[in-house]
Amino acid sequence: MQAFAGPVILDSCCGVGQSTRLLAERNPDALVIGIDKSAHRINRNVEQTYDGDNYHLIRADLNDFYRLVKTANWPVKKHYILYPNPWPKSKHVQRRWHGSAVFPTLISIGNQIILRSNWRLYLEEFQLAADIAGLVGNIMEVSDNEPLTPFEAKYQASGQQCWQLIVETACYGH
Repeated sequence: MQAFAGPVILDSCCGVGQSTRLLAERNPDALVIGIDKSAHRINRNVEQTYDGDNYHLIRADLNDFYRLVKTANWPVKKHYILYPNPWPKSKHVQRRWHGSAVFPTLISIGNQIILRSNWRLYLEEFQLAADIAGLVGNIMEVSDNEPLTPFEAKYQASGQQCWQLIVETACYGH
């Protein structure tokens, strides 16, 4: 990180890295870091349609990674969490980002958190948790013509509505 002077974009739970590549292409001045806990998913990163050198895919446990990013005070501009598994059972609320012990750290890094899901209730829950923490977020329909993830492409192709929550965090912890 010390050699890079520009903004950083995090792409949490990046899966096969399609969203990381697209974000890097759309943000050539930023370093885009895709993080996933599964080596299998990252190793399936075979689509190389963008040959820029401003992105990296890494395998990490995000609970630890977020704490390290905060400690190192990385200049995170945007933080994407795209199509997280919503764990619809109420007993699994701590597996949702907004119900986990790392949530205070997650919302204290970066200037903006962007979540996307086809399950609006997940975004509403995250928005409520952010509101309790003093942050403002807005939910809107996804209007991208080019889907960021394979899940987004699948949901759009089947006619499902995809939603986006943007939470402004610049006033929190900076």
